[in-house]
Amino acid sequence: MKLSDAVMNLLARHGIRHLFHDRSAASPEKTSLLAAAARSGIAAEALPDLALAEAAAEGCSAAAGRPAAVIGTSGPQGGCTALLLLLYSEKEGFPAMPSGRLAADGATPPFHSEDAASFDAVAGAADLYAKIGKALFLADRARSLRASFRLTGITLEQNADSLPLQPFKESEAYWELLASEPPIRDSDLDGLIESLRVSKRPLLAVGAGVRLSGAAAELRELLELTGIPAAASLGGLDSLPSGSPLHLGLADGSRPSKPDLVLALGCTSAFCGCLRGTGARVIRVNYESCRYGSPEGSPDFNSDPRLFLTALCSRLRAIGFSRSPKATRRKLPASGSPLPAVLLPDALLIARPDLPGLRKLLNRSPLRPGQRLISIAGGPERTAAAAYGAMIARPDRAAALMADSRSLSAIPSELLKRLAPAGSEPMPSPLPGSRILLLPLRKPAASGPSVI
Repeated sequence: MKLSDAVMNLLARHGIRHLFHDRSAASPEKTSLLAAAARSGIAAEALPDLALAEAAAEGCSAAAGRPAAVIGTSGPQGGCTALLLLLYSEKEGFPAMPSGRLAADGATPPFHSEDAASFDAVAGAADLYAKIGKALFLADRARSLRASFRLTGITLEQNADSLPLQPFKESEAYWELLASEPPIRDSDLDGLIESLRVSKRPLLAVGAGVRLSGAAAELRELLELTGIPAAASLGGLDSLPSGSPLHLGLADGSRPSKPDLVLALGCTSAFCGCLRGTGARVIRVNYESCRYGSPEGSPDFNSDPRLFLTALCSRLRAIGFSRSPKATRRKLPASGSPLPAVLLPDALLIARPDLPGLRKLLNRSPLRPGQRLISIAGGPERTAAAAYGAMIARPDRAAALMADSRSLSAIPSELLKRLAPAGSEPMPSPLPGSRILLLPLRKPAASGPSVI
């Protein structure tokens, strides 16, 4: 077995089923890995350039909930070749490794990571294998990943059977990288419950961490127990119970009755900063495997949202929670009509977060049960590439790209042809009362092992 096969088999064992690459660049390392990927059952997709390949991997990972891989080189004539592993959580997930060892999202070029050391000879090959294993092990637990590994200088065609390749194992040194999760104390929960009880305008803010921790059912129970309305970030919108009168749509700070207390569940520190701008007191709940050194950025409850909500609901039932008379007088706004039935109940919707009219549309028309919005930052071509990745990752689900006419005209024709149903031209349809167009995506034939 070749070293390239060992690397691809390792990726396959950790659930990676799709690999994206820049077809305009070539290198011996890339050729070797692509051949090994085919032997390992990992489907490879070529995109016009590296930026689009990375965007497609983000969409693929976000749709499947599993990591995706990218192979890229620094130049068309070869240059430095690197392997990038992504587990995308819509910029609202959990950092998988210490921030000083990873490239910041959107702040540095692809494959520029301090964790990507140079390798040589036998020791280098074993080190590469161990580092990839460590990153994937972290991703399984931390639910997000962005790590790159420089491949230039490694002979991927060498015989792996003669190399000291060892699978990554848990160790005390490794767990020192992760912050331990403190216990959830009844006294702390009682203080929070009292704050919710006396608040005149409390609000639950729901981030992507609620979905990532699988806490949608616990969130519904909390709403039933407290009657407190809930709003969400773009990444947490699909966790809100559809049709509930407590569903307020997006937490964008533009409501006529601003909250005085916000319980932020699974939200990033940046999103909570926006909520604090409304003047409300914000109590943040999120599990962060790595702190960024700023007390302002640390959650009040450093806990997995699902574990926290389970404990909170249990405590609410034990003490018999009831809101104060003043707090219960507030009249909730009427819930809007769900998005048009042209979308199937389980549709994946891909859009860029700054799409004009998107927030207004989602506030007026909440998602239907099972629908999910995947927001991808960047230009229209990046969003289209992410839609292509999502379409490939989940051939069992309907998918649609949300865009306006200007965005569609900026998407390369090659990408549009890939997204359109077979044998037809792209036929976007306008959403009622909005300038946003909906482009239904084709259902590709499943390639390689299923990601479901």
